[in-house]
Amino acid sequence: MTCTVLVLVRTESERLKKKALLEINQKPLIKILLDRIKNDNRNLIVCTTDKPSDDELAKYITDNNYKVFRGDEHNI
Repeated sequence: MTCTVLVLVRTESERLKKKALLEINQKPLIKILLDRIKNDNRNLIVCTTDKPSDDELAKYITDNNYKVFRGDEHNI
C-alpha cells in the first residue's frame, strides 16, 4: 500500500526567516527532514506557498528530486 505524506513548509517566518534552508552540518533542515521520512512506499510531496519568498525553497526541493506543490498561503 502506498502512503502519501504532505510536508507543509514556508520560508516567511516572523522569528526565523528561511528556517527550512538553514544548515546543520552542511545540510539544510528541509533535506534532513525529507531524508528521514523518505521511504520507497511513500509518495512524498512538499507543499509551500506560491509567493516569491518561497521560490528558493521550491527550487531546492525540485533540484533534490522531491515533488513540490505550490498554492495560496491561506489554502495550500
